[in-house]
Amino acid sequence: MGELWQRARDGVDAGDLDGLADLLAGADAADRAALLPLLEEHRPPVAQAEPVELPPLEPEPEPELPTGSFAVAFLTYGNEPPKIPQNTGEWRAHLAAQRLRERERAREQELYHLRHEATRAATRRNIARQAAHAFAILACTAKAPDAVRACFRPWPDALLDPAGLPARITDPRGAAERVNHDWPPPDLPLWPMMTPSRPEIAAMHIQPYAVSWLDGNNLGTGVLAALASLDGPDGPAMALLLAYTLGNHRSQVRLAAADLLLARAARPGWTGTAAGEQAGELAAAGLLTLQRIVAPLTEALRGGAHEAVWQFAAAALPPLLALPPRPGLADLVELAATAARTGGGPRPAIAGLSQAAAGRNRLATAARRLEALTAP
Repeated sequence: MGELWQRARDGVDAGDLDGLADLLAGADAADRAALLPLLEEHRPPVAQAEPVELPPLEPEPEPELPTGSFAVAFLTYGNEPPKIPQNTGEWRAHLAAQRLRERERAREQELYHLRHEATRAATRRNIARQAAHAFAILACTAKAPDAVRACFRPWPDALLDPAGLPARITDPRGAAERVNHDWPPPDLPLWPMMTPSRPEIAAMHIQPYAVSWLDGNNLGTGVLAALASLDGPDGPAMALLLAYTLGNHRSQVRLAAADLLLARAARPGWTGTAAGEQAGELAAAGLLTLQRIVAPLTEALRGGAHEAVWQFAAAALPPLLALPPRPGLADLVELAATAARTGGGPRPAIAGLSQAAAGRNRLATAARRLEALTAP
């Protein structure tokens, strides 16, 4: 554990998102859970601008005086008459002073730009460290609401517990102010192309906009199509992004999320369990509208993602079945039964399904159908 923590801390302090993604993908759930409190207490060092100095000006040879007739303009201040050089020595001194002022001005401009670039470089290092810190915390957080609280981007007040956020990343603005000012940038669909083999990093940065525009405004479909084309392993950020976009208020975004699920499900070894767990917990907490999720999952099922839809629904149902029935629950159970029939052999049992099957309503009918397809 000590070596894992040292490597994770070094990755955060270096702002190494790629290295952290590889490191945390190879850690098991127990190691990530043990890392979480250490990461939350850790404060990455703040980079300062490197000092910039220029060598002193070297003396120049005496300026050559022009020959022949020439005209010179002099500035005057108030009623003070201009001081016009009267001989060759005064002319040389005047021209040397002018040249020195020009060189000093050019030197000050160069020094200003160098210091400005040093400040920008320090800012970039700090942003990289903050992003790496947030990514590590998110990757080690097991539950969706906790992951929302852990992320460093601004969130709606309904999802934000200020007491659970480090002071450094707390956003004091209210939900309305944030939603009105944090518009998705026009180049948002291009963000996934910056990390073509790291969909988890891209999802971490895009996910806050999916949360902000869950029930208002338009996230758009281009960014989800871009995410669908990425290679590389997924993690909790992609799972949480899938959960929120499948529950988006716009049908076009929900269908784009179904296409994203189909694309990820086509990858070897990918399962819908993580996204289903996130969606179930969020819907149980009242943070997602359950009815919205069923339609895009049905489209994904029609598209051939039978196993992924079953995994998603089976993982989402336990926290929902533990609560009183809500709109959309019967539809989700029916969808799970439809997906379960496509697999070979009995499916694993789902917690709470037997209790739901005991009634005489539509939910109970669907639960009995699903229970018949699961192992006792």
